[in-house]
Amino acid sequence: MNRPMLPRFAQVMLLISILGTVYSCKKENSNGDPKVNANQSMVSFSLMATNTTSTLSLNAVDANATSPAINFNTGVANISRFKLEASTANQKFEVRTKKLSKIDLFAAVPSLVTAALDTGVYKQIEVKVEFIRSADRSAIPLTMTGAFTAANGNVIPVTLEFNQDLTIKAETNNITLHNNSDLLALVQLNLTKIVTGISANELNAATQTNGTIMISESSNSDLFNKIKSNLQNAAKTELHHQGKGKDDDTDDNRGNGNDDGPGHH
Repeated sequence: MNRPMLPRFAQVMLLISILGTVYSCKKENSNGDPKVNANQSMVSFSLMATNTTSTLSLNAVDANATSPAINFNTGVANISRFKLEASTANQKFEVRTKKLSKIDLFAAVPSLVTAALDTGVYKQIEVKVEFIRSADRSAIPLTMTGAFTAANGNVIPVTLEFNQDLTIKAETNNITLHNNSDLLALVQLNLTKIVTGISANELNAATQTNGTIMISESSNSDLFNKIKSNLQNAAKTELHHQGKGKDDDTDDNRGNGNDDGPGHH
């Protein structure tokens, strides 16, 4: 059953509200130690899914046929760490977080992990999401489920299991970080982009396991390799200021692709 997703703006506002409460009570650096530098602010990182339904190409379509599509409705990520790389006028900075486990990519308010960053004007910003292969099957980097709707109207369950090392990169624009504000770095994984280049014909021909199209290293590997290649360029990052005495503002910073799809503002 599909869960209704809040509009992205509403999700951001919920996160901002929660961050305001959290930051007023506690500020820590990436090692979990209290923030001691008055010239530092907190950066919170999160990952969420966007554009969950994708229309697929078909070599020959009956005029009365259903438009083939793939729709994802659940997703869980286990992130080894987020990493923010940036430059100021004088030096380069790198911020790393702790791991963030069992992130519900479809949650109204996704999980967060925080790190400290010096205030200043930052350029050449790049946010990275790092996945590490796991021997624990319950903690693999990315699992998603959904359904493929064929042109004849048949609906076939789809499961993606991604268990490899991978870094997702999303470059952003310049930003100024003040000591009276903190920052939310919201990485958005565009699910339409991860299936780029996959046709309805390929899914029609895919091997099924107990009636489900399983996509993994060992099952439907051609589809898996396309998704792996797409994942690296399927994210963008939005940066949102949050802090006492400062209204929230948004820097809409895109990743390696420019097609944001529905829901972007």
